[in-house]
Amino acid sequence: STLFPSTTLFRSAGVRGRAATMFGTFRTASGGEKLQILLADSAPIVRRKACEALVQCGQTCDPKLVLPLLGDSDRWVRHAARLLLERIPSDRWRELAIHDRRPIVRTNALLALARLSDEKQNLSDLLGAAEELFAKPLDVAVALDLTRVVQLLLLKHVSDDHQAVKNVITRMRPLYPHSDWRLDRELARVLTANANEEIIGRIFQEMEATDSHEYQMHLAV
Repeated sequence: STLFPSTTLFRSAGVRGRAATMFGTFRTASGGEKLQILLADSAPIVRRKACEALVQCGQTCDPKLVLPLLGDSDRWVRHAARLLLERIPSDRWRELAIHDRRPIVRTNALLALARLSDEKQNLSDLLGAAEELFAKPLDVAVALDLTRVVQLLLLKHVSDDHQAVKNVITRMRPLYPHSDWRLDRELARVLTANANEEIIGRIFQEMEATDSHEYQMHLAV
């Protein structure tokens, strides 16, 4: 990083990570600026520490620097970036995030918005963003996270017009049953709560086909 002298010491990601933590502890404006630069460090540990330090020091941060980290290859960086994003006023990044073309970025942004939303409000735009994602081929890991996000959105969503709920459930139905047992279970959880006769029939077939008593109990409950 150009923040540090070009010595052997600062080639260590661990040292740069500790420096990021110190910048957060001092809580100065110049420290916040340095931490925003470290969000683009080559080492995941430094990017994560920079996110955590920005949360700690409470400095304002450009959401455009944080959003790409929601798609970081390191899951702990993604987690830290989401927590940082949740501390930035959502009106600065909401529209940008829910229209991001990267499925993993949009999924994590939707999780942040779901966590920030009060219970029982209209979340049709967020459900619509999730529906758009389910209309495309998704990696299993992203589909699993997105299904869990939809669960949270459905718990908080209320509207006289339930079309947004119907639309996202319709998009999710063709995925069930799924070959990945984790996604299969989460899909069953969502779809049984919003089931029609077709889905109930599929669930009974799954219950008859599986040898797992635990999975049978999961579907029954």
